[in-house]
Order: sequence, then C-alpha cells, then structure tokens
Amino acid sequence: MNLKWLEYYDKLVEEKNFSKVATFFGVSQPTITMAIKRLEESYQTHFFERDYRHKTLRLTASGENFHRHVKKILQELALAQTELVRLKARKIKFGLPPIIGTYLFPLLAPQLLQANLLNRMQPVEQGSQRLLSLVSTGSIDFAFIGILDEVKDPNLVVNYFANSTFKIIVSKNHPLAHRTQPLYFKDLASYPFIALTNSFTHNKAFSRLETINAIHPTRIFHTGDIQIVKKLVAQNVGISFITSIALRSDDDLVALDLADKGVPEFKIGLAYRESFPPAPALLDLITTFHPWNN
Repeated sequence: MNLKWLEYYDKLVEEKNFSKVATFFGVSQPTITMAIKRLEESYQTHFFERDYRHKTLRLTASGENFHRHVKKILQELALAQTELVRLKARKIKFGLPPIIGTYLFPLLAPQLLQANLLNRMQPVEQGSQRLLSLVSTGSIDFAFIGILDEVKDPNLVVNYFANSTFKIIVSKNHPLAHRTQPLYFKDLASYPFIALTNSFTHNKAFSRLETINAIHPTRIFHTGDIQIVKKLVAQNVGISFITSIALRSDDDLVALDLADKGVPEFKIGLAYRESFPPAPALLDLITTFHPWNN
C-alpha cells in the first residue's frame, strides 16, 4: 500500500471533492480516483457513495471506520518524523511550568550541566495542562508538570516524584498570623485574596475547596507573577493560596496549613510520550535528585 493513498483518502474525506484534492497535492484527478479505487479493492468494500447527478460524495460506514484508522496512522507517522528530526538535532525541547521553573529547576540545573545535558535543553514555558498537550502532539519531548489529578492520556507516561502541600499565606501583621486554633477554609470567607491567573493549577485547587465548602472568597487581584503575589501579601493587601515549593524563609510571610480533610496536593512529575522516553540517564537524574522531595 502506498502511503500517499492514505494521504489522498484523508484529504478526500475532508474535501468531498476529487478535483480539490488533486489540486491540493498537485496531481491529476485520475491519480486520486485510482488511489481510492485501489484502496477499496484492497479491502473489498466501498468507502464512498457517489451521486453523479448532484455531484456529491458521501462517506459510507466502512469509510468512516477506515478513516479513523487512517487518521491514527498519519498522526503516528508525523509524530515519528518529528521525533527523528529532534534526535538528529540532538536538542531536548522540554516543558517548564512557571513555579517549577522558578523554584525547582535551578536546583537541578548544576547536575544537568555536569552531565553535559543543560546546553542541549530548550525550555518551553507554559502552564502544566498546555504542556501536557504539547507533549502528546510531539511538539516537545517531555515536560515537568504540577497537577492535582493523575494524567489519563494512554499515550503518555508520567513519573510522579514529589508532592507539595498548598498553604494559606498572610502578612506577619495579619490577624491570622497569630492564630493558634486550626484553620479551615470556611474561616477564610471574608478575607480578600490575591490570586494567580487561570493557567496555574492553584486556581483549580482553590475552586475545589470553594465547591466543597460552598463559599466563594473575593479575589481582588489576579497576576501570573508569583513574586507579585507574595509582595502584595507581605504588604497586607490580601492573603493568598500557593504551593509550599514557592515559599522561602526570607519571604517575610506567614504560611498556614489548612485543617480541612481532602485539601488537594500539588503533584510534581515528568510527562513524556510512551513512544519517545527521555534518555535513561536524564530520566534517572531528574526523578532521583533529592531536592525535589524537600
């Protein structure tokens, strides 16, 4: 079977017109017609019903079934080509979410440099959900991710190697800074929040707590810069909700635990396609490096 036949078939399903497909590929219409005929003969079925009077083309049930397989084959071949090009280039294109990039990746970078890997690595900075999509389509090789729920994509492998808790952060001058009783999410209903933008996993975790507790604290300001969040909280403009890996001893903040049951955890992992795993040495270095678990 000729691969071009499958490409012609896929385009014909989209266009429903032999002439348009021929023009798209720069071939004659009989070339397209013969390719489809040979495919139908190979499988002893008809993929299209032709209405010559109205000049229309309709996909049969067999045609729809075959097209699902054709799409998968073409996608896999395109992905294989991308992977082979990347292997030849010897560049490692990887995803780096903002918080992991700011607080965790710098701890790993010296080890990558020593292993002669850092100079080959090209970061793509996006939120974790967007990075998972890029890994799945082959746009990047792998991604560090920070998520709440385990990834269900059957084409992806995710190695989870650390968990981080979410904290409420307040100014040292805030009334909650001196609280001695357990703090529950419902206790925060009247306090204004400085929130991270929707690309952060934090918003999903916060929304879950809102739903569980049936309260919706006011979010007075949104930003994609966690340093701005911490500075505004330190100035007592509001309080916030962030993962503990983004906290440092010199932040001039007070971090409080939530006593609620079922507070989401920030799961940190490495996601890659099953068909294109990172080199074993790189994978081992990343998942066993001890500061991830601090």
